[in-house]
Amino acid sequence: MMEWDWRTFRERFPHLAEEISQNSHIPSIMDHFERCSGVEEALELIEFFYRHGEISKSFAESLKKNMDALSRLFNTRKPGEYTKRGILKKSEDFR
Repeated sequence: MMEWDWRTFRERFPHLAEEISQNSHIPSIMDHFERCSGVEEALELIEFFYRHGEISKSFAESLKKNMDALSRLFNTRKPGEYTKRGILKKSEDFR
Protein backbone atom coordinates (compact mmCIF):
# COMPACT_ATOMS: atom_id res chain seq x y z
CA MET A 1 0.00 0.00 0.00
CA MET A 2 1.26 3.44 -0.89
CA GLU A 3 1.56 6.04 1.86
CA TRP A 4 1.00 9.75 1.22
CA ASP A 5 1.84 12.79 3.22
CA TRP A 6 -1.07 15.22 3.50
CA ARG A 7 0.63 18.01 1.53
CA THR A 8 1.29 15.79 -1.50
CA PHE A 9 -2.20 14.33 -1.33
CA ARG A 10 -3.73 17.81 -1.17
CA GLU A 11 -1.66 18.96 -4.17
CA ARG A 12 -2.62 16.00 -6.34
CA PHE A 13 -6.25 15.65 -5.25
CA PRO A 14 -7.44 19.08 -4.07
CA HIS A 15 -11.18 18.40 -4.29
CA LEU A 16 -10.96 15.06 -2.51
CA ALA A 17 -8.73 16.57 0.18
CA GLU A 18 -11.30 19.33 0.70
CA GLU A 19 -14.10 16.79 1.12
CA ILE A 20 -12.08 14.74 3.58
CA SER A 21 -11.10 17.78 5.62
CA GLN A 22 -14.75 18.87 5.83
CA ASN A 23 -15.80 15.43 7.11
CA SER A 24 -18.24 14.99 4.23
CA HIS A 25 -20.21 11.76 4.29
CA ILE A 26 -20.30 9.77 1.09
CA PRO A 27 -23.40 7.55 1.05
CA SER A 28 -22.79 3.87 1.74
CA ILE A 29 -24.93 0.92 0.75
CA MET A 30 -26.91 1.40 3.96
CA ASP A 31 -27.82 4.94 2.89
CA HIS A 32 -28.99 3.60 -0.47
CA PHE A 33 -31.33 1.09 1.18
CA GLU A 34 -33.36 4.07 2.36
CA ARG A 35 -34.31 4.75 -1.28
CA CYS A 36 -35.22 1.13 -2.13
CA SER A 37 -38.88 0.39 -2.76
CA GLY A 38 -38.69 -3.32 -1.92
CA VAL A 39 -36.65 -6.48 -1.48
CA GLU A 40 -36.05 -7.02 -5.20
CA GLU A 41 -34.55 -3.56 -5.59
CA ALA A 42 -32.42 -4.06 -2.46
CA LEU A 43 -31.05 -7.34 -3.83
CA GLU A 44 -30.13 -5.58 -7.08
CA LEU A 45 -28.37 -2.90 -5.05
CA ILE A 46 -26.37 -5.50 -3.11
CA GLU A 47 -25.33 -7.21 -6.35
CA PHE A 48 -24.32 -3.87 -7.87
CA PHE A 49 -22.15 -2.94 -4.88
CA TYR A 50 -20.59 -6.41 -4.84
CA ARG A 51 -19.84 -6.48 -8.60
CA HIS A 52 -18.17 -3.08 -8.37
CA GLY A 53 -16.01 -4.11 -5.41
CA GLU A 54 -17.68 -1.74 -2.95
CA ILE A 55 -18.58 -4.54 -0.53
CA SER A 56 -17.12 -7.98 0.15
CA LYS A 57 -18.82 -11.27 -0.69
CA SER A 58 -19.32 -12.06 2.99
CA PHE A 59 -20.92 -8.66 3.64
CA ALA A 60 -23.19 -9.09 0.61
CA GLU A 61 -24.30 -12.51 1.88
CA SER A 62 -24.87 -11.08 5.36
CA LEU A 63 -27.05 -8.31 3.95
CA LYS A 64 -29.11 -10.82 1.97
CA LYS A 65 -29.65 -12.98 5.07
CA ASN A 66 -30.83 -9.95 7.08
CA MET A 67 -33.28 -8.58 4.53
CA ASP A 68 -36.14 -8.53 7.08
CA ALA A 69 -34.24 -6.10 9.29
CA LEU A 70 -33.06 -4.04 6.32
CA SER A 71 -36.59 -3.72 4.98
CA ARG A 72 -37.30 -1.22 7.78
CA LEU A 73 -35.04 1.22 5.93
CA PHE A 74 -36.96 1.01 2.64
CA ASN A 75 -38.67 4.23 1.50
CA THR A 76 -37.44 6.23 4.49
CA ARG A 77 -35.56 8.83 2.45
CA LYS A 78 -37.17 11.08 -0.12
CA PRO A 79 -35.44 12.55 -3.20
CA GLY A 80 -33.26 15.53 -2.33
CA GLU A 81 -32.77 14.59 1.32
CA TYR A 82 -29.06 13.85 0.85
CA THR A 83 -28.50 17.55 0.30
CA LYS A 84 -30.95 18.63 3.04
CA ARG A 85 -29.23 16.43 5.63
CA GLY A 86 -25.80 17.63 4.55
CA ILE A 87 -24.69 14.24 3.31
CA LEU A 88 -23.76 15.49 -0.15
CA LYS A 89 -23.03 18.97 -1.37
CA LYS A 90 -25.05 20.45 -4.19
CA SER A 91 -23.54 19.93 -7.62
CA GLU A 92 -22.95 23.67 -8.08
CA ASP A 93 -20.56 23.57 -5.07
CA PHE A 94 -18.17 21.47 -7.18
CA ARG A 95 -17.88 23.95 -10.06
